[in-house]
Amino acid sequence: MEHKPIYLDGVDVSGCEYACNTAFGKNGCKHPMMKNIYCFKNPNCYFKQLARKTQECEELKNNLHIANTNHEAAEKECDRYLEALEEIEEYINQYEMLGKLNIKYILDIINKAKGEG
Repeated sequence: MEHKPIYLDGVDVSGCEYACNTAFGKNGCKHPMMKNIYCFKNPNCYFKQLARKTQECEELKNNLHIANTNHEAAEKECDRYLEALEEIEEYINQYEMLGKLNIKYILDIINKAKGEG
């Protein structure tokens, strides 16, 4: 039989073996150290603390994954621009002596690096 989650103090306590079977803990916590204390009156029991930290850890993992993804994309973009700069530098070094620089060619390299061409 599947149980609906029980949320107290913003934490799903349905997995706590000592939590009450009622949604608001009106029967008191069944943990031996918590005699006759209602679940909803104890916002910082160990189970709730652990549940909060677990949730916080999952959020941090997700944020780290997003940051890594953004970092990888930024690295690729940086590499693309670095290649363009190297290509422009090579072109300038080749044709500067001849006095035949083609600005349109340089702009084409830049636009290619931007993804516009």
